[in-house]
Amino acid sequence: MPCSIRPATAADVALFYGTSHDVQVAVVDGRPVAIGGLVEEDGRLWAFFNVRDGADAHSVRIVRLLHRGLSRTAEVRDTVFVACDAAQFPQAPRLLRLLGFTPTSETRNGLKVWKCPG
Repeated sequence: MPCSIRPATAADVALFYGTSHDVQVAVVDGRPVAIGGLVEEDGRLWAFFNVRDGADAHSVRIVRLLHRGLSRTAEVRDTVFVACDAAQFPQAPRLLRLLGFTPTSETRNGLKVWKCPG
């Protein structure tokens, strides 16, 4: 059976990670430098965020937009957001605190789970 590679669709993301909500991409000079959003899994909204080189000069604006996105979702849905820190992103705990997350005793795939009331 042949295998092919193609860009992921929203349906593909939902298949692997649950229903995605409000996924945004930061683009600098036509190149994506950051992505973030929410994925629903087992009744929980998981926040995700990833950056590439080139996002540093825009980090304040990106963090403000992340916060705005979480606030906008919280306005229309009574929820608690959850996220995991990441070893490859040493600034993750600081960013999560800036966004209102607090660490919990829970872990997922070896990563600390953080929660933020919506």
